[in-house]
Amino acid sequence: MTLLEKLRLRDKALTDEANQKPNAEGGWSVQILHPYTGYVVDFNEKDCGTTGFCDDRIRAYNRQFPGQNFVPKTGKNLIVALTGGSFAYGVGNTSTPGKWEGALASIPAFADKKIYIYTLALGGFKQPQQLNAMSMFLGIGVKFDMIINVDGFNEVALSVSENAPWGISPFFPRLWSRLVRGSKADSKLRRLEGEVSFYQNQQVEYANLIP
Repeated sequence: MTLLEKLRLRDKALTDEANQKPNAEGGWSVQILHPYTGYVVDFNEKDCGTTGFCDDRIRAYNRQFPGQNFVPKTGKNLIVALTGGSFAYGVGNTSTPGKWEGALASIPAFADKKIYIYTLALGGFKQPQQLNAMSMFLGIGVKFDMIINVDGFNEVALSVSENAPWGISPFFPRLWSRLVRGSKADSKLRRLEGEVSFYQNQQVEYANLIP
């Protein structure tokens, strides 16, 4: 295998990892730090938008309204946000297709509405991450008609088991020490990574010169 083939294989592996589906608990392996919610998922696919949350519904909405992360508000639709951790993600995305929409449509006030449901939940999310997410979206002008928050367990369990032993505030996102340790905050680490990237690019350029 040539050097160029190895580099292409590495890049494909990274792309495959970024585009994978979530597991049954709503967890993804590609997480990136986020200034408001602690972390979101790095979705490297055009149908996901840039909100840091994605599922089959959101992909369909974004294809229907290209270039917009959320459905524009009109008097004919009902825009719902479902927030929480892995349980909320599972409730929103692994239930029978159309079950949520059908339940909401059975309410007389919503019977003639087109219903859009955004599951803004991720595995390990706990308050105030959900509140921060809602504050961010509302602050940039997203208009929700209803917010359904499903939480409780993570707030009690993860704060004590994953943050407190490290002397970290229980209100910080889960496993905060691990998330920060994997960030690019260290200037020396950034320089080293920059050098590695530079030499990798040179390898590709030299490999392309070989007939």
